[in-house]
Amino acid sequence: MCDDECFVASYITPPYTEKCIKLKLIKPCNSFQNRVVERFSRSYQAEILDLYLFESLQQVRDITDEWLDIYHYERPHKALGEQTPMSYLEVV
Repeated sequence: MCDDECFVASYITPPYTEKCIKLKLIKPCNSFQNRVVERFSRSYQAEILDLYLFESLQQVRDITDEWLDIYHYERPHKALGEQTPMSYLEVV
């Protein structure tokens, strides 16, 4: 682990540990994990962050919760054979 990673980890960890949330970083050079994270981030950026001017943190949370429900329960994903993630989990 390099010095920059240690700095970032010490900077972002305290707010999460206060709420008993454990951060798990993706493994370096793990293309599968990175691909999944990047795809989700790109979808969230295009479908939420680029479309709204938020007036409060609560509004961000509400819109994100609604989007996550659609993303997991209604929206088909190509990588899952055009199934929703939740219907895919039922089959597996």
